Amino acid sequence: MSKVPLAQKCASCGWFGLPSRLWCPGCSGTAWEEVPTEAGHVVALTSIRRAIAPDFDARPIVLVEASSANGSVWLIAVAHGVVRVGDIVECRRQGSAVVAMKR
Repeated sequence: MSKVPLAQKCASCGWFGLPSRLWCPGCSGTAWEEVPTEAGHVVALTSIRRAIAPDFDARPIVLVEASSANGSVWLIAVAHGVVRVGDIVECRRQGSAVVAMKR
């Protein structure tokens, strides 16, 4: 696993979020700053019981409220290992996916 996920911050209005977007949902701006996210806590968790892609191994999907220098941001991540609601997790990029690992 590699780097910390980068959220986007709109240079025009300050909207902040992830995944990456082509234009801002707040003001339709297209200029972005990338902001690194830090650890967060698991807010919700679900399991996908059907394969949605040939290389997808049906690990649980978690919703993480992560923190950054600009406030909190919501991340949708694939769980790595056993992760439960309320757990503190580190989030990392693995290819194009965000992976949450229990601290």
